[in-house]
Amino acid sequence: MKFSIKAKLSLGVGLQFFFIVVSVLAGLISVNFLTTDTRNILRANYDSLEYCRNMGIALEERDAKSLQTFSENLQKQQRNITEPSEKAHTDTLTADFAVFQSFPDSVEVQQRIRQLLNVITGLNLKAIQKKSEIAQQTGKTANIIMGTV
Repeated sequence: MKFSIKAKLSLGVGLQFFFIVVSVLAGLISVNFLTTDTRNILRANYDSLEYCRNMGIALEERDAKSLQTFSENLQKQQRNITEPSEKAHTDTLTADFAVFQSFPDSVEVQQRIRQLLNVITGLNLKAIQKKSEIAQQTGKTANIIMGTV
């Protein structure tokens, strides 16, 4: 089957256009994955960091409003468990806060609460770092795919 030069040129340009569209779609998909990874990194773990920070501030103020603030942030943290062992530390924090409400002058309980807040914060910071590395790897993979296509 013989093709005219016009048909060959049309086919060549059509194939180039097809490959450009495929490249753009691959890029969009990769960027979408990267955006999703980044969003996941920030949302849940950042929320836990914020709750712990708010609880730490409330622990220092120690008035009726700050105890309410601590309690509200603790409840939010209980619903925002994302990392291994975070639930166990949050449950211990909940128990210690109940003791603290009964004995607000107990330095030992306050120290345990601060330590638990630091542990939960550390877990979430490590998770942010790990998920950030995953997002970077996704970005590298996207670059490889885009370069290949």
